[in-house]
Amino acid sequence: MLLCDHEIRALSLRNSQPMIHPFSEAVSGGDVISYGVTGAGYDLRLGYEVLMFKNTSGEVVNPKRFKDLEYRNRMFDTIYGNQGTPITIPAHGYILGISLEYIRMPRNLKGRCVGKSTYARCGIIANLTPLEPEWEGFLTIEIGNITPCPALVFMGEGICQLEFELLNKTPEVSYADKNGIYQNQMEVTPARVKS
Repeated sequence: MLLCDHEIRALSLRNSQPMIHPFSEAVSGGDVISYGVTGAGYDLRLGYEVLMFKNTSGEVVNPKRFKDLEYRNRMFDTIYGNQGTPITIPAHGYILGISLEYIRMPRNLKGRCVGKSTYARCGIIANLTPLEPEWEGFLTIEIGNITPCPALVFMGEGICQLEFELLNKTPEVSYADKNGIYQNQMEVTPARVKS
């Protein structure tokens, strides 16, 4: 069962451990790509830091090597901006972004992100992995441009929709229990592999 707007709002406006912070009611119009609570989800905003993939040397992308800062710097440029800053994703390129909202998943919920239709219609695909019960942090968002042309995304505006699914039972082991490698993310986080 997916949560609806008033359930998402109730979990996000509680005084201790809000599920989404900062929480926004639905925002649209004014030449801004919509964000905030929807009837059956929450449209997250792209934060003010992105990693632009730049592998110009044709080096193999290896998820086990991103812990090596020199390797990471060869693969990505860091870009900072503010509200409305456009980011140009090259043709067939991708970026890693971060949500503007901090998310705390309750133990009885699983989150799933899907792309927004505004961007999907421009060939921009938000590819996100599930948010496990009791995961928390700023969400790293993988954004790809599948078109043969450069495309824009905008910082501080809607980028993807988070849906919340109620589990029929509480899991024996949550993401926090197993000390998951992406727990408590505070910045854009490339791939990690436990040693």
